[in-house]
Amino acid sequence: MDHHCPWLNNCVGHKNYKAFFLFVLWTAVYCVTLVACTIPVAAEVINLPYSEDIFDPQWIFIVIFALIFGLCLVPFAIHHALLIKSNKTTIESFEKHKYRMGNNGEIMQSRVLNVFDLGRKQNIVQVL
Repeated sequence: MDHHCPWLNNCVGHKNYKAFFLFVLWTAVYCVTLVACTIPVAAEVINLPYSEDIFDPQWIFIVIFALIFGLCLVPFAIHHALLIKSNKTTIESFEKHKYRMGNNGEIMQSRVLNVFDLGRKQNIVQVL
């Protein structure tokens, strides 16, 4: 298990991590695209002389909601891309690990040591 996602109402793990990451990534891309495409239109509508037929407050709400979700999802997608690159789960990234290393069975405790790291390319291939 990686973590429980309340947005998907499911536990994210090895079998469905690809679907979760792609969901977060494409939702972030969608929010950025929505903000980039609606800001010029909303600015044009605001600059027009006031008329009930022309002004539609939905443009402003679309920009605000897409901006809020985009500001949350873009760093979240980047964080999970970095986790994929290092082959870690969300829970593993926040805790120290204890590994038995060497012939004498010494226990090493480290936040940076990751025995499951296969290299960037293999980590990405494994998940995606």
